[in-house]
Amino acid sequence: MAMFIAPFVSLFVVPHYPPFSWKKIVWIYVFPLYPLTALWEGITSNLRTYTPKELRQIIKSIDRADFHWETGKPGSAIYLIGYALESGSKGNA
Repeated sequence: MAMFIAPFVSLFVVPHYPPFSWKKIVWIYVFPLYPLTALWEGITSNLRTYTPKELRQIIKSIDRADFHWETGKPGSAIYLIGYALESGSKGNA
């Protein structure tokens, strides 16, 4: 949802970044390049996000028994955590 808000926020916030520049005002309001770029970046980044299932498939292809991997999705955030196991213990989640 934030990806749709970012272009509008940039319309109000970016002009106040020092130093003031008329070129900055032109690129934000006349040719809204920055707000459109922020929108495009947000949408494409969201579409490229892996699901926890896809992350588990990637983990299986690594085939390292000396690491422990955890994936999940609490709420809308997706995470992947990997850490080395102590020597002697083996496992793969």
